[in-house]
Amino acid sequence: MAILRNTYQTADMRRSGWRFFDYFTLILVIMLITIGVLMINSATLNTTDPDLAGAARRQGIYALVGIAIMLITATIDYRVWQNARHGLYGAAIVFLLITLVFGTGEIGGVGRWLTFLEAFPVQPAELAKVLMILSLAGFLADRRDEMDQFKNVALSLIYIGIPAGLIFLQPNLSTAVVFVFIWLGMMITTGVKARHLAVIAGAGIAAMPIVWLAMAQYQRDRLLAFLNPDRNPAAKYNLDQALIGIGSGGWLGQGYSTGTQSQLHFLKVRHTDFIFSVTAEELGFVGAVLLLILFG
Repeated sequence: MAILRNTYQTADMRRSGWRFFDYFTLILVIMLITIGVLMINSATLNTTDPDLAGAARRQGIYALVGIAIMLITATIDYRVWQNARHGLYGAAIVFLLITLVFGTGEIGGVGRWLTFLEAFPVQPAELAKVLMILSLAGFLADRRDEMDQFKNVALSLIYIGIPAGLIFLQPNLSTAVVFVFIWLGMMITTGVKARHLAVIAGAGIAAMPIVWLAMAQYQRDRLLAFLNPDRNPAAKYNLDQALIGIGSGGWLGQGYSTGTQSQLHFLKVRHTDFIFSVTAEELGFVGAVLLLILFG
């Protein structure tokens, strides 16, 4: 009888979970995915690069797989993830260590990607983001009544600092910084004391010279180019093309797949880093604002 009762309770929990499922957010995500695939398709029309020819189709497939995984994950009680937090953390660390040794797509000497079955590339740093959010949530939940103590705040920073450090060594500075902001956001939700954050911020500022020396040269160049675009003509060229594209979109845009900067290939890396410029050029100010509203 106890087994039957537990079975019924589990079934009731699953049904109640779907009753409170956030369908509104799911609809927003599907809308954003659709816009993203359409704009990638526009950005890669008439491309001469064979690797970009199927970019929109691949993105659509990845999106469908992602939605399926999300729906499957939503059926699992959150307490299962909490109980598995140590395994999730260990899996993230193992994947990142493997990437340091066997990673491909080399930048600065170390790759960021692992390829399975010669056709399915995976960036473990992106997977680690999700695993770290789940495992850090369990870490903080275990100490929910003790987060007013600085030692626990410091431990949480070390907890996420290990995978962030492994990602930094790939080298992948931007994703490592994202991990810091993930930690910051989760700490704020726990009600961390402002003075504890101030101490950590001060320590971070004091450590900046060491971080600068540890950075790869291309990372230093990117930061310097951000502060002074004129020192890097190649980077400034694409920035100028992106701004021209955004400005030429006007109120309603030049029309889907008819943007001059993107379709004439003046804008480089237009299907990834500069996809917003393509969107603003072809859909205009109104389309760009509506896109930001969907994200908001």
